[in-house]
Amino acid sequence: MKRFAFLVVSFSIVICIIACASHEAKIKQSGAKLLSQSDLENIFSKEIKFRWTGLKTSGITIYKPDGTAEAEGRGFTNTGQYWIENGQYCSKWDKYRTEVKCWRWYQINDKEYHQVDSNGKLAAKMFIMD
Repeated sequence: MKRFAFLVVSFSIVICIIACASHEAKIKQSGAKLLSQSDLENIFSKEIKFRWTGLKTSGITIYKPDGTAEAEGRGFTNTGQYWIENGQYCSKWDKYRTEVKCWRWYQINDKEYHQVDSNGKLAAKMFIMD
């Protein structure tokens, strides 16, 4: 019985790792465009507002062309800085996510983008708000 439980747990972990890391592969197969340095610079060249959903929360973020950002979601507000570096969007926030993190962005359609981390795992789905 212990061996069976070990096998079930091991199999579940493997499936979770494959599912989490395969988001980037799935969106590549769908024809989504990996955004370049210039694509990202163009998106953030003017004030832009995104509604986003992450793994644990959702909210709205306003990005300003001077590299500052304001976010609010369920029970939180945050301010921070962002920049585009080596073809990735990077940010550092004042209250949450205080360490520098960078993500690749894929364009799904005219209004939807997905952020993926260095392992290809989905970090957030971003939707441009008009």
